[in-house]
Amino acid sequence: KKGEKEAEAYQAKKKQAEDKQWEDNDKKIAAKQDRKQTAAEKEAEKLRKAQEKKELEEADAAAMANVGKKQPQKKVTRAQIASVYTGPPAKPKPKGKASAKVVDQDALNLMAPNRNVNPDDVDATGLDAAVTQLEAEAAKGDTKWRAFEAEMTPQVKHENPGLKRNQIQAEVWKRWQRAPENPKNQK
Repeated sequence: KKGEKEAEAYQAKKKQAEDKQWEDNDKKIAAKQDRKQTAAEKEAEKLRKAQEKKELEEADAAAMANVGKKQPQKKVTRAQIASVYTGPPAKPKPKGKASAKVVDQDALNLMAPNRNVNPDDVDATGLDAAVTQLEAEAAKGDTKWRAFEAEMTPQVKHENPGLKRNQIQAEVWKRWQRAPENPKNQK
């Protein structure tokens, strides 16, 4: 028995050594097989994604098919309306004069004036009338400006003799912005 066990062990070692000799250990072939396997996995993933995308598009198309279409309404008969309506009929309002309300004169005096009305607003009906009124108001302001300018220009020249004409006009304009004669400052 010992000899048989030793022979079997020897045969197993010999077979293992022979298998090791015949084993394909080429690195290039192993790399090629890895690339092939990776490419197959990528292709399978690509097909799976394409199938998933197609299913989503079909689901969207099915969902959008009914959008915008009106569902036909069912006809409702008078009997169905009557069966739903169970409340008593509405009572008509009594026809008569409404009682007159007495307004206290003190309450009227306490009311605040309407601040929504601006006295400077244009009060005209029609576009032409409004334009005419605005032009008239602009002309009033323009004439006041010209009078102010005529009055202030010599005074500014006297105070600052070395200023150029446009500098004098700028100073007069600054004074006009603060002047009480300016219609914008008369509020």
